[in-house]
Amino acid sequence: MTKIQPKFSGLSKYVTVFDLQDSFCLFHSITLEKIFVSKKYLANKLNNKINAVNLNNSHFFKKHDTVIEKSIARYKTKSNPNFKQLYLIVTEACNFSCKYCRQVTHGRRGKYFIGEDELKQVINRFFKLSGNEPAGVVFYGGEPMLNKKMIISSVQLIRKEEKLLHLKKPIDLTIITNGTNIDIVTAKLLAKADVYIIISLDGTLEENNSMRVYQGGKGTFTDNIKGYHIFKRAGCQVGISCTVGNHNYHKLEKIFNYFEKELKPVNVGINLPHDDYTNPLVTNIDYHKLCDNLFKINNRHKVYVEHIMRKMRLLFTQEIKINDCPACGYRLVYLPGGRWGVCEGAMGMDSYFFNNLKKVRQMSKEWYFTSPLFDNLCNSCPGLGICGGGCPFDGYLQSGKVGSRDNNRCYFIKLLVEWGLKKFYKLHKKRIMSKGIYQPDLNIQATFLRNINSLKENLPLRSSANFAIRKI
Repeated sequence: MTKIQPKFSGLSKYVTVFDLQDSFCLFHSITLEKIFVSKKYLANKLNNKINAVNLNNSHFFKKHDTVIEKSIARYKTKSNPNFKQLYLIVTEACNFSCKYCRQVTHGRRGKYFIGEDELKQVINRFFKLSGNEPAGVVFYGGEPMLNKKMIISSVQLIRKEEKLLHLKKPIDLTIITNGTNIDIVTAKLLAKADVYIIISLDGTLEENNSMRVYQGGKGTFTDNIKGYHIFKRAGCQVGISCTVGNHNYHKLEKIFNYFEKELKPVNVGINLPHDDYTNPLVTNIDYHKLCDNLFKINNRHKVYVEHIMRKMRLLFTQEIKINDCPACGYRLVYLPGGRWGVCEGAMGMDSYFFNNLKKVRQMSKEWYFTSPLFDNLCNSCPGLGICGGGCPFDGYLQSGKVGSRDNNRCYFIKLLVEWGLKKFYKLHKKRIMSKGIYQPDLNIQATFLRNINSLKENLPLRSSANFAIRKI
């Protein structure tokens, strides 16, 4: 990433200056405002200097940093959990044995299934904890479709309660599944109830079967795809969750060609490598090349890449993200047997799940403060306002300390900001060069987002994407 400081004196610590060849872009990482200055325009100014009068925007200068800091400080007082999303683990069991799965790599596979009475109690309790304003329920596992009877019961109960509460928006229901153990009758019931489906799939047969296998080692691709098409035929909205690692990052062009032409998902969620550095997913991986490949395929393909477009939307609507993960004050996770937590990735680790919800609230609050907005070490990062801190559990696994950063995700978010600004500049270069100095308003930026299809609605996991978004 090219980060320079030409003769722009007195700039805020939150401002990064990007060199775009013919112009500079001054970018404020908190207000997310952007000012483009052509080098020709700058050369005509006395001593190549730009001041507050030229920029007509005081946020860009350090004497106003205290105003920004007061805005950030008010969010520190809002750390009490506001649980609106439930990850409901209907079973800990799974018929797969994926080589990078945390439950496999940490030797903590579960076996418990939730029953009818327990299910009703959990859903009723979640509704009360949400103040009868639940935003989303995600059915997760293990493999949730191994307990599909309880999924159908859950969906019917939730939709019934939703009508009684006269909610402004329907509750976002999503199943994250490997695509097995599904039949057309069940799939049609889910489609009728507007349940989103996310299928875990890491590419074509070659890439997928190198990591995603049954317990005996047999590849899972054929069964994945069979289930995918059953859901599609039933009328479900189906997305893909693609975990990117050393098994497929060098073949993303091939993989996205396949997704776009053959599967046509509503979106693709990119899972960057999770866990500590011993996971087989991250050994011998060139993370910089992985990120470069992701942005290249996003330029070439029309598939909605969730983890890129979600951040682009923030970047150009000028809305900040306090926390990236709903585990930081917004999400509850329920495991069979009366155990509550905030992170589904910690399944099997007893120290992260409790019978006492007071302890869950304490953990949720502690994770809320992992936001980079509250970390002085992050002040100079151009991704500060849209980052949200990534996965707090990964940071802990890698360092043993809550609030530690995952350097790979830091690299990704910095690269994304520069990529987004360059993409905008490319489309508006003629206007910028003619004006000399140009600050796009929100209407112009909204048009840009529509042009790159970043304003797409009706996607899975909206309750995750839309939480903790604020205006400064």
